[in-house]
Amino acid sequence: MQHASIHATSSRIEDAKNAADHYAEKVLGESTCLSWYDRTRGVCSPSDSMICHWEKDYGQYARSLGADLKVEVNSGDVVLFYKDVRDFESSGSKSPRLMVEDVPGYLA
Repeated sequence: MQHASIHATSSRIEDAKNAADHYAEKVLGESTCLSWYDRTRGVCSPSDSMICHWEKDYGQYARSLGADLKVEVNSGDVVLFYKDVRDFESSGSKSPRLMVEDVPGYLA
């Protein structure tokens, strides 16, 4: 898995995710965010209060789906995991984005 640290104009989840999405697209092409953690607010997706506080859990979730890229924004204020969508297409499975887009708090 590739790893990157980038800077965004703010650590708001919307700004950080936009910056990370742009970076992931440059590195992977079309990709989907598998999981994210907003350290400032203490929230994450997938949203489970126990998952959010330990990287091994929300990170393990993304790794279990074959994450290709981990992006830390503003020194880890926000951490996001991405996967190249072509990996889903070649395996015949659906992208997690399609399966969790209706979960409250998920940023598709």
